[in-house]
Amino acid sequence: MMGKRELQDMAEAGLEAAGDLEAEIHLENYAHGLTRFSEGQIHQNISMHGVYVTARMFDGRRRSEVTGAAPDSDAVVAAVRRAREDLAGGAVGPKRFLPGADSGCVRQPDEGEVPGFDPSVLGDGADWRSRETERAIEVIEREGPRPFGRVTTDFSERLIMNTCGLISYAPRTGCDVSFTAIRDTGYGYSERHASSLDDINVPEAASEAAGGCNMSRDPEPFPEGEYPVILLPYAAADLISFVARLGADGEAVSEGRSFMSGCMGERVLSDNLSVYDDGTDERGCPVLFDGEGVRKHRVDIIRDGVASDVLYDQTTGAAHGGGSTGHAPVGRAFGSIRGSVSVSPQNLFLAEGDATVGEMIEDTELGLLITTLHYTRVVEPRNVVITGMTRNGTFLVRNGSIVGPVKNLRFTDSYVRALNDVTHVGSESLRCGEGVGSVRVPALRLGGLRFTGTTDF
Repeated sequence: MMGKRELQDMAEAGLEAAGDLEAEIHLENYAHGLTRFSEGQIHQNISMHGVYVTARMFDGRRRSEVTGAAPDSDAVVAAVRRAREDLAGGAVGPKRFLPGADSGCVRQPDEGEVPGFDPSVLGDGADWRSRETERAIEVIEREGPRPFGRVTTDFSERLIMNTCGLISYAPRTGCDVSFTAIRDTGYGYSERHASSLDDINVPEAASEAAGGCNMSRDPEPFPEGEYPVILLPYAAADLISFVARLGADGEAVSEGRSFMSGCMGERVLSDNLSVYDDGTDERGCPVLFDGEGVRKHRVDIIRDGVASDVLYDQTTGAAHGGGSTGHAPVGRAFGSIRGSVSVSPQNLFLAEGDATVGEMIEDTELGLLITTLHYTRVVEPRNVVITGMTRNGTFLVRNGSIVGPVKNLRFTDSYVRALNDVTHVGSESLRCGEGVGSVRVPALRLGGLRFTGTTDF
């Protein structure tokens, strides 16, 4: 861990080299550890670490960006000089308004607890990955299936500075597990994500994957059509993520490209759904400031089914008479994603309801219980029409009971349409997703999802 002071010294050297031009310096010190296993044997164990810089220069409507390794201040200065040289041929866009010092966010471990940061990940991460991999393999094999999966640990500390006086700095950690269990024709899946090693129950996750696998063996064919569905959190997360990412972009809303366009203050989803983004909530994946260094706060996108608020970065917020909501995409260690991605909800939540999955099953005369959705792709973005497949356990529910597994189905439907008929919202939520950003959701029961094709598996 380098700490704020060392990263700030490097950034200050870069800003000095910017001269009289506006500039941003992003520095990220990261460490990533990954352990993969297949058929109960570890086959990949890697560790990566380094420091990366992204230097951005602005001159009116022109901008340039250079990203590279940053072992020292000289490398940061070199990136700034290269960005300055590239500025003459840089991309032309809306005038950029840099956030000022009052938008910054500085959280350091020596100033108290930092949301989303557990120092034990730095010291014990490798031992934890080895130990928990062995435990997962043991649990899954004991229940019969063949185990596959990965266990990861991550650390990063980001610092953003600009020529308008903004300074933002915070460290964060993460640990993630993802398990797949396979037995004959059965497949099971589970995942867990947290900021602290102590917050992941690996045996529980492994047992979940193994149990789902054993239940899903020998699936029967089932015809296409529209059916009520019970979505476990892994599947529900896909719906909420697409709806928020395609619908809550403030610029898309103003330009008529969102299902929320012209509907602010009106009901757009079922009135038992509330979707919000909050980078400070430790139940998710805390990211305390965005890709421009603007500190985060809670934004209620959908409140009781009503379109309530939208997301902006600094430039789009200024263009629409306001400011940033703290949703500029966060650059990553291997290069910025800012150039091709608009504003992004990075810490999504769907508020819990009061139903259990058991109650959802009991209230279903004929329907399907779905573990995960796979290979989901956008067909039509304005109404969030998505196509994809079920995966890792799809079960027929009849007369209030699970009667057996069915073969996977393809669906094509508007998530907005489907989320306008939510009959039950689960009382317990699960954090899904990985890396920078997450979505925490409960299980959902929908009145109908349109299945357009069948499979042989």
